[in-house]
Amino acid sequence: MEKNLADYRDIHDNLSISQIQSEPRLRYKKPHNILNKGNESYTIITIINDAQIVLKKSKNYKIYKQEKWIYLKLNKSGITPDLKYIDDKNGILGLEYVGLAWNKIKNQPTLNYPDLRRQYIELNKRLFMEYNLQHRDRLSNNICFLNNKLKWIDFGHYKDVRASLKQRGKKWDKERLLNMYIPQWNNESVKWFSGPDPNV
Repeated sequence: MEKNLADYRDIHDNLSISQIQSEPRLRYKKPHNILNKGNESYTIITIINDAQIVLKKSKNYKIYKQEKWIYLKLNKSGITPDLKYIDDKNGILGLEYVGLAWNKIKNQPTLNYPDLRRQYIELNKRLFMEYNLQHRDRLSNNICFLNNKLKWIDFGHYKDVRASLKQRGKKWDKERLLNMYIPQWNNESVKWFSGPDPNV
């Protein structure tokens, strides 16, 4: 899994989504800010061993280590992209390509929106019930869609719910917390996965 990924960081700016989709060997830069930290990171799509791989580098090594821990913990879970490569020296993660961010594709009329709402709630439920975790940056650009499957990305902000409660001297009551979180996930699923916007 350990691999020098710096050689794969060739960047071509100003590529459109359609160009990337039509020519998967193109590499592209997508700058964004990690919320509340102000540290820039970027992702690049490239090809390694004939597979599309997303390389993610953060300028903040603490964030890199945090995301590495999360992706290792959730590897092969189906909740997040599989972690394929790690480059500790350069602070780069090599992740399975899991499609475009939901905010880029949400208005396609042929999608099964009821199933997507179910998937979204199930992803969050599994993340909490199996791993005691919450994604703390639940935005439509942090969930990807490919082959009718949703997966969470971008774990610059997450919460270990059990550890947080223990730190504050609070009781760990998983079922009570689940019942509290489900309405939040339901509201988010309706907001994002209700079908195409008729005004678009």
